[in-house]
Amino acid sequence: MEPEKKLPRGLKTAEEMEEIIKIPAQRIRELAEAGYMPHWLVDGNTPLFQVTKAREWVAQNIVRQVDGAPLPTTVKVMVEPPRAKRPPKAIAHIENLRELTGVNPPPGIYFLVWRGQIMYIGQSVNPYVRIATHAKDGKAFTRAYFLPVPRGELDAVEGALIRALKPRLNGRGANGGVIAPTEVDDEKSLARYAPHLVNEVKQAGAA
Repeated sequence: MEPEKKLPRGLKTAEEMEEIIKIPAQRIRELAEAGYMPHWLVDGNTPLFQVTKAREWVAQNIVRQVDGAPLPTTVKVMVEPPRAKRPPKAIAHIENLRELTGVNPPPGIYFLVWRGQIMYIGQSVNPYVRIATHAKDGKAFTRAYFLPVPRGELDAVEGALIRALKPRLNGRGANGGVIAPTEVDDEKSLARYAPHLVNEVKQAGAA
């Protein structure tokens, strides 16, 4: 005879387990649904967990000790790139436009230029690495320019500039390959970083 099965005591939801094992509830559910973390299903509903078994599984499978390393003796300094020289006419009036040189630039928007034409606009928190990737992927450009923009504004400013300037190598869709906010949002972003382009956005919207 098979032993009688009993419902385990103290079963908890993923949200309750989050506070106990310090893993986000969504991640706990993902691990359970993928068949990794031990759990119970009652009538096929959302997974429930027993604290002891969950802790044991976490300790054996996803906890890793990091011993750390000595602090470096040198300090990485963030230096603003120099102002842009002879940029294309379309972006020449951007007041804070910079050259990409051998310093560590902050997050921002970059412009890839070929023979005076803006070919591509992108964003990155590490412009050198991102631009090097474009070169490796075969994008044609002879110069790169850079506009420092806070991380929280990168998406909005990038999208507004793409829709205003329509670079050849950005997405072919109406929004330039990025999610479109309202026309007012575009005007707000451009007014702060490239005010000379606001009228172009208004004219495009009226067309």
